[in-house]
Amino acid sequence: MRKLIKEEVIPTMFELGGNLKLWKRVYYPCYRGLGSIKYFFKKVKERLVTGFPHEQSWEFRSWHAKIVVPRLKHLRDNHFGHPGNTTDDGWVDILNKMIWSFENIENDPGPTRPENYDPSQIKRTYDNGFTSYESLDKRKWDFTASLAHNDRVQEGLLLFAEYYQNLWD
Repeated sequence: MRKLIKEEVIPTMFELGGNLKLWKRVYYPCYRGLGSIKYFFKKVKERLVTGFPHEQSWEFRSWHAKIVVPRLKHLRDNHFGHPGNTTDDGWVDILNKMIWSFENIENDPGPTRPENYDPSQIKRTYDNGFTSYESLDKRKWDFTASLAHNDRVQEGLLLFAEYYQNLWD
């Protein structure tokens, strides 16, 4: 059985306050700048070895959405035919749903907090090294907007998969 050693309320970010010391205000931007230079050369090396920077595979859906949207828009605006099971206007509607999904795949509205939500937490430290956090505000968040957005994105992605072989002109 673990024994509670310490319990404290963690304040919100706005209650912490304080200014950075001068050496930190100089050191951190220089450190980040050096890190950016090293990261640039790392991406160049990855491109030479594998043909692409590896960050494109870490968040594949974002990268894929960026390259798919302009091509789908061009196909929508310059198509001369449509799949046999759709009409011309139906094909444009399908392409618009695909485009909307790829444009908004990263724009999830997220859950809605209750009014006057308090983000403060209780931090509990136990003798075995375990730490737990518990929110002081027990009200539930509203996920309906996020779920509706995800359903609409999923609809366009399913259409993209269904009509993938018809994406030519």
